[in-house]
Amino acid sequence: MWVRIMRKEGVRSCTIRYMKLTMPDEQELQRITVATSVIGDKTALLILYLLERHNELTFTELKQNVPASPTTLSRKLVILQHAHLVVADRTHHPVKVYYSIDPTYHHRQIRRYVAAFERLALDMEL
Repeated sequence: MWVRIMRKEGVRSCTIRYMKLTMPDEQELQRITVATSVIGDKTALLILYLLERHNELTFTELKQNVPASPTTLSRKLVILQHAHLVVADRTHHPVKVYYSIDPTYHHRQIRRYVAAFERLALDMEL
């Protein structure tokens, strides 16, 4: 898709150029759709918030801080893993699973989203 862009250079002159917009491919669009639908859930948002703040947490640590049943928490973690938002790591301990935000896909975006969420919460308190 080509878009016309006008840039004003002076009082009477402007430059018109055409720029091709790059659209995400189907796979990237699907990933974005899944990620935004997952983040809309309160429990998933709280999990992402905690993981962003603490870098990695075990299931037990998440269970202590998330007001949800263990079954719901486990289900949400699986959904977040399938959306490539969270990864599970078993290399630290043979029994415990450590969860963290997937650094290959969305770490920077989640950090921005959490920061925006905190600013919104602070603004609402005023």
